[in-house]
Amino acid sequence: MNILIMSHGHPDLSAGGAERAAYSLFEHLRTTPGINRVVFASRALPDQVGHSASMGLFRGRPDEPLVSVPMADWPSLMSCDYDSLRRTVEDLVGWVRPDVVHVHHFAFWSLDLLEILYSLGLRVVFTLHEYMAICQNDGQMIKTDGRLCEAASPMECRFCFPDTSPGMFFLRDRIFKGFLSYCDYFIAPSQFLRDRYLSWGLDPDAITTIENPLAPEILRKASAKAALREQKQGTGFAEEAFAAKARGPGKIRFGYFGQINPFKGLSTLLEAVSALPPRIRDRIEVGVHGANLDKQNAEFQGHMTELLRKQSDVVTSFGPYDNRYVLDLMVSYDWIVVPSIWWKNSPLVIQEARLLGKPVLCSRIGGMAEKIVHGRDGLHFEPGNSLDLARKIETIVSLPEWIANDDAEALKRRHATAVMKHIELYRRVLRSEVA
Repeated sequence: MNILIMSHGHPDLSAGGAERAAYSLFEHLRTTPGINRVVFASRALPDQVGHSASMGLFRGRPDEPLVSVPMADWPSLMSCDYDSLRRTVEDLVGWVRPDVVHVHHFAFWSLDLLEILYSLGLRVVFTLHEYMAICQNDGQMIKTDGRLCEAASPMECRFCFPDTSPGMFFLRDRIFKGFLSYCDYFIAPSQFLRDRYLSWGLDPDAITTIENPLAPEILRKASAKAALREQKQGTGFAEEAFAAKARGPGKIRFGYFGQINPFKGLSTLLEAVSALPPRIRDRIEVGVHGANLDKQNAEFQGHMTELLRKQSDVVTSFGPYDNRYVLDLMVSYDWIVVPSIWWKNSPLVIQEARLLGKPVLCSRIGGMAEKIVHGRDGLHFEPGNSLDLARKIETIVSLPEWIANDDAEALKRRHATAVMKHIELYRRVLRSEVA
């Protein structure tokens, strides 16, 4: 079986969770028996390709082409040059000759990609990563005034975008549903996201929930750390000893890992730190490992820079990080904080934290609340509510003993199962046993 995975970016060039999820699946599949060939094709800018052709191999890797495609119009997400896009996709498909195409996003590729693949007679599986088909506000299901959006409708969407008529939103809904009908099957990495798309109108027989597997190297590292912890039990675990030294006596460390944008909620965490009484502030440290602040608008950049400056006695910003070493960074923290204010689907950072047995402090919405059981794997707080988050931090500091019961090997087996579920779905699609 030949598989073509299509992503809207390469994780080494674009540090998003969807890109990493797609690439992790690629890494697993290329070492799986029964898979003849798997190719990871990521959309890229022309200067990233490095020459005038529309495709080039990323760092010379034979199965990782970077693909430069015409821009997609916003907000319609239709290609600005359909004929050029079609020629490029035909060249890619002719080179790979896939049995199944697994699309991990239509962003940048455009919706036209799905129609082109269908017209070429290809079987297409599509992983949904957020709510782009439902919501014009970057697929976040957040109203433009910052409130969470429970459901989209032409009239409600018009309140967010007053320059667009309800009729145009009705047409947008029909267009997106029409293009998604070119796909054979859908994957939702969380039950919450699946339920949202079912409410929107997807066929329940055409979508299943499969978690995104973490990268093989991350899983190997987690196993090695767990084994080393067992060997050193009672004699002092080197990394944990280093972590204790790093945080100083009596300090509880909270870590933030992820992009820095308006939807990720880092400002909620920083405002929560600001609201803490001195006796609590003196007992905590917060590390921020975040990317892409420089890609946000000037107002947001200025706001975040000022928040970080004001909390610099407690908060240290370490900038972007290489995800290959995320476990090495996480091990020095007592808690991982995921403060997103949108209905986040299936955060990889939660999966990574659980591999290390780290408790998670997260917003009580979406896939975050689904992945973390309050009082068992971590604690929930009201999304966007810095005072509630501050109260949870104070509770943790006052009652610091916490045992996270996650078994790294059991979690590793879950990721292996997720890979096999993908493969079985490909086989079912090829046998036409799905809707």
